[in-house]
Amino acid sequence: MTLPYTLPVRGNRTSLPFSNTPNTCGLESSDGICGFFLSLTMHSIAETPRLIIRQFHPEEEEAYLELFSDQLVKEHLPVRTDEEHRKIFRDTINEDADGAVFSKWAVIHKTDGDLIGMGLLRIYNGEPDKLETGYALHVKYWGQGIATELTHALIAYAMGYPEITTIVAVTTPTNIASQIVLEKAGLIKQGNIVRNNEELSFYKMDLA
Repeated sequence: MTLPYTLPVRGNRTSLPFSNTPNTCGLESSDGICGFFLSLTMHSIAETPRLIIRQFHPEEEEAYLELFSDQLVKEHLPVRTDEEHRKIFRDTINEDADGAVFSKWAVIHKTDGDLIGMGLLRIYNGEPDKLETGYALHVKYWGQGIATELTHALIAYAMGYPEITTIVAVTTPTNIASQIVLEKAGLIKQGNIVRNNEELSFYKMDLA
């Protein structure tokens, strides 16, 4: 399978290349355009033509919660309280600080630096060779191909780890838009599964 982004060096998340706009700022620069770019790309795991995918910063907790306050965003996601989302965010910050390779990441729009969503890769069903991918985006950014761009980038990142053989994803059966995104990214529908008493459409891509 050919992906539209440069792949990371396998097993080395510290040497992930940027495939589009290189950072030509000196590392000593901390203000102006250079400082803005560096603040966006700190702890990045991938970059696409429009997006920077990086670790969340602790001060982005409220922005993370805001993402899940929109009823349209929540429609096809598990039902959680604000406190549950807050705990997930803080756990993610702690796991990243401990060196987590797979996580939930902030999705930043390169044009203005806005935090526009969240992307994730996590071990699926306790099987260390399988990763589940997913995302949530602010409604303002729906219908622009950003979800597909993000999903391609997450898969490219996962392919940097030779122990990962399979990527999976789930959607609600009525979430046709996300199903189209997954199919564009190369995942194939396998049927439906039941998780936490909810029927979900199950998609899979074999990397090996």
